[in-house]
Amino acid sequence: MNENLMRAKSIQHAEYEIIEHLLGEIDLAGLKALMCDDEHSTKRFDAAAKNLCDRLTAMADVRRKNLPKGHPDRTEA
Repeated sequence: MNENLMRAKSIQHAEYEIIEHLLGEIDLAGLKALMCDDEHSTKRFDAAAKNLCDRLTAMADVRRKNLPKGHPDRTEA
């Protein structure tokens, strides 16, 4: 976790940090082991994981402009 995080200054800030945590900290290996027993199920799982990661990344990107001033990931609108 980023040690330089400040308190949640807005809902968008909290959403961004939650999304970043989900993308960086959640390990899907155990779930994949349960759900994938052949090439086809593995391919489906990997595609689903990529789709969701892409969606979460897009959601985080939308929130970057609303991050507090001084946040290292903030982008100017």
